[in-house]
Amino acid sequence: DKNPLAVELCRVALWIESHAEGKPLTFLDHRIRCGDSLVGVFDLQTLRHGIPDEAFKAVAGDDRAAARESKKRNARERAESLFQASFAGQLARFAEELRKLDELPEDTIEHVRAKSDACQRIEKTPDFERLRLACDVWTTAFFQPFPNPACTPLTTDSLRTALSTGRVPNARLAGFVFQAAVERGFFHWPLAFPEVLATGGFDVILGNPPFLGGLKISTGFGDK
Repeated sequence: DKNPLAVELCRVALWIESHAEGKPLTFLDHRIRCGDSLVGVFDLQTLRHGIPDEAFKAVAGDDRAAARESKKRNARERAESLFQASFAGQLARFAEELRKLDELPEDTIEHVRAKSDACQRIEKTPDFERLRLACDVWTTAFFQPFPNPACTPLTTDSLRTALSTGRVPNARLAGFVFQAAVERGFFHWPLAFPEVLATGGFDVILGNPPFLGGLKISTGFGDK
C-alpha cells in the first residue's frame, strides 16, 4: 500500500489474528511493503534497454524544445552501447538470502530483532543498493520537468552510471532522484519480492479499488 498507516494497520490486523500466547509478534517487514505498486520497475531486464523515449514526452508546463533536446541526447546515448548486464543471478541471490531469513526462528523478541537486522543487511548490500538506485533513476526520468531547474536531465548515461558505480553523475541529480522516489513511493517489485519474481512471478495480482474499464498489467512474465 502507498499509505504507511495502511501498512501498519495490516501488520496489526495480522498480529491480532495470528498471535499465539507466549510468542512474540512475528517479523512481517519483508512480506508487507509500503509503496505505489503502479509506479516503479517490475522487470529488471527493462533497465538493459536504457531510458525509453516515452520518458521525454513534454506535458503541461514543460518546454517542448528542451524536451526534444533531452530526447535526442538520450537516443544517442542508447545507441552508443548496449547494456550487457544480466540480473537473473543477482535476483536469485537475493531470493536465496530471503529464503534463509524465513528459516530463522521467531520464538523470542531477540529472534525477531535478529531477523529484522538480517533483512536490513540484505537490503544494504552494494548490489542491492545499486539496483535500487538504477530503478529509481529509470522511474524518476518519467517525472522530470523540461528543463529541470535543479539539475541536468536524467538520460540513459545516468542510468548506465548508476548500474556500474552505484551513483548518479552529481549530487544535485542524486538529490532529485531521492526526493522523487520518497515523495512518489516508487515500488520496484523484483527488489521488494525477489523470492517470488526469481521463480516466475505472482499467480495473481489483486488491486483495490478495481480499475474501471479493465486494466492490463504487463508483468514481464506474461500479461495478467
